[in-house]
Amino acid sequence: MERMSEENEQARILRTDIFKNIRLPVPPVESQKIIVKRINSLIAKLDDQKKHIDSVIERLQEYRSALITNAVTGKIDVRGFLAPLTAVEVAR
Repeated sequence: MERMSEENEQARILRTDIFKNIRLPVPPVESQKIIVKRINSLIAKLDDQKKHIDSVIERLQEYRSALITNAVTGKIDVRGFLAPLTAVEVAR
């Protein structure tokens, strides 16, 4: 067990040494700041859109629940309702 631990440690050190010697191009600090600002702006927009979508989903669930309640309690008459055809039914 101890031998396996030593081998794993040696492999980890070897991988670390390999990555230490890799040189990657990095944009200037000012460019990095612009990139970060743009990414943060895009993330904020995505967060806003997700909140809006979640709100719409919640509202649709409420409408669905109210519709089912009204249909079950007889507040709306669904006896003559025909569901629209699905794409599969239309293709037949």
